[in-house]
Order: sequence, then C-alpha cells, then structure tokens
Amino acid sequence: MKPEVYQIVWKKYLPVIAMKIKGAARRGEPASFNLHKPEFAAVSKKKNFHFHFELEMKNGRTLTNLLNDPLGRGLADCMRENAAMMDLIEKSHIKINVTDDAVMTISIIAFAEAGARESV
Repeated sequence: MKPEVYQIVWKKYLPVIAMKIKGAARRGEPASFNLHKPEFAAVSKKKNFHFHFELEMKNGRTLTNLLNDPLGRGLADCMRENAAMMDLIEKSHIKINVTDDAVMTISIIAFAEAGARESV
C-alpha cells in the first residue's frame, strides 16, 4: 500500500495534530486523542488492517524507519508537505505513537516555535 492513499485522511487531522503539538509543548506533558479508525481502514482496503506505528521527527526529519509502514510514512510526508506544520516541527523533536485502538499520543522532546528555542 502506498503512503499517498493515507495522506487524504491525514490532511483532515493536521489541524488537530498541530493543536495537540502546541498544547503538549505548552503543558510539558504528552497529548492524546482518538482517531477514527474506519476512515483509515476504508482507504487501506485490507482485511487485516495494521494501525499501530511510532513516528519520531527531529528538525522536520523522520528518525524512525517507516519503510514498511505506509500509514506512518503517510503522516510524516503529509506533515512535511504542509507549510504550517513544518513551521511547528522544523526546529522541534517530537514522538508520535498510534495504538491499534486508534489513540494518537504526541510527546514533545524539544520544541521551538517562531524562531525561539525552548526545551520541554
């Protein structure tokens, strides 16, 4: 499955992901929210849809090997292609974990917004 098919769904979630990244950085603790798993399963068209993945990004670059994970790679590509999201992640270090229960948790290791560098 190509990661591009998931980008359609991930684009819907980008505003929420951006809000959660900012909130997690501000509070200094991970932020979680539920994804709507059937949206991704419908795009996947696989019987045994694998939803769990981990994504780590630092300075806008993916640190996690997502070669065999089109869902995670689709999210990473979608985040990098969005200018507003790149402003958030280009000088930050974040970890995103998505469970099989469709819960996304965003952890901030280091965060910088609008040119100011601050560690969380």
